[in-house]
Amino acid sequence: MRTAKLRRTSRFWLLFIVAALVGCGRSATPRGPGAAPPAAGSLSERLWTDVDAAQRIGHAIYLHDKAAAVATDAVLMSRGGKRDARVTTFITLAGEGDAFRVVFIGGSADEVLVHYEVELEPGARPKLTRIDPPTPASEDVRERYRALRSASRFSFQPCPGSYNHVVLPASIVESTGWIVYLLSATDRSDVMVIGGHHRFHVSEDGTRVLDHKALSASCIRLDTPAAANAKAKDGLKAQFPFVTHVVSPRPVETHFFVSLQHRVKLMVVTEGDVWAIDGTAPVTRDPL
Repeated sequence: MRTAKLRRTSRFWLLFIVAALVGCGRSATPRGPGAAPPAAGSLSERLWTDVDAAQRIGHAIYLHDKAAAVATDAVLMSRGGKRDARVTTFITLAGEGDAFRVVFIGGSADEVLVHYEVELEPGARPKLTRIDPPTPASEDVRERYRALRSASRFSFQPCPGSYNHVVLPASIVESTGWIVYLLSATDRSDVMVIGGHHRFHVSEDGTRVLDHKALSASCIRLDTPAAANAKAKDGLKAQFPFVTHVVSPRPVETHFFVSLQHRVKLMVVTEGDVWAIDGTAPVTRDPL
């Protein structure tokens, strides 16, 4: 229902030394409580506005992806580890706070049927409902499913292996319709998938892709810090994952997603800047 094994994994690891990148005497520019705001209307202000939005959306992606993983495990456990051939995909629906409902669906584009629902509440065990016979999906679920189908069928360059997905209301970017993320994935816990993710803006009815953006220039995969250190032969310990980002002048939402997913501080180098990303913590920016 979620990831399949990758056919090929391309990984690299670089040691990160702050002084070598930013030079002596330069201090990081923080974005958090107590930080001086940039001048109104300046390029810096717009850049930080985009970074704040990327962090917020990255957190939403993480919560939806985590809900999907927990719910998938609940369904599989209820079936003794066997997949239900009738189920073709899932849709995650955010509730109040960090609560989620995950709907597992099948059928056809004309008749989307719900086979399982999993309710997730913070601090509680997943509540699984098997729906037999299956019932027609709500209009909200059908629209999200159509948006997912439209994005999946759009022409783009995928990375090897499988893809997970998150479908969000486009109100999260102050627009209408749906934002679909196709997230390059692996079933290996010692590998971080940094690149290969794609964002699609889809119409309200879910039938048309209005915009598409590749969120990286390549299929970047890195060892987790623990895996990198276990392989180190010279006694040097890796400090932070380090990646060069060339498709925008600032980090994107999937950088924050990966940082949260692996609970790791991620260093992102753009043209002229080094950004330190650590989940939902304040972001810092250093000039190169």
